[in-house]
Order: sequence, then structure tokens, then C-alpha cells
Amino acid sequence: MCSVATWALIFEKPGHSSSKRWSGSKLLDDAAMAALDRAAPSPPMPESVAPGPLEVQVPFKFVTR
Repeated sequence: MCSVATWALIFEKPGHSSSKRWSGSKLLDDAAMAALDRAAPSPPMPESVAPGPLEVQVPFKFVTR
């Protein structure tokens, strides 16, 4: 069985980001958040890429056995 938790990462000012989640499953949300925590900290978003907030949607695909 496969499940997907889609998260939106929002890069705001340098060194600051936030996230939103849409999986509907606490278990999947917790697993996705743990993956993001392990990847932290994220580098500041260069202003040449996005002068304002930039939202990136990231799907996390989970396969259960």
C-alpha cells in the first residue's frame, strides 16, 4: 500500500521557513515532519530566486508493508 503526504514549505525571509501539511494522517504527518527536521536547517533563499515568500510543495511517498 502506498500513501502520500503533501507538504508545502514556505521560505519567507532569510533563515526563516514554515510549513503546511495536507495528508490527513497524523502518522504520515509525523513521519514527514521528522524527515524535514533531519534535513534542517535550510539555507536562506537567495533574493535572486524569489524576492518574496516562495512556496514549494513536496510530496512524501510512504510505502507500507
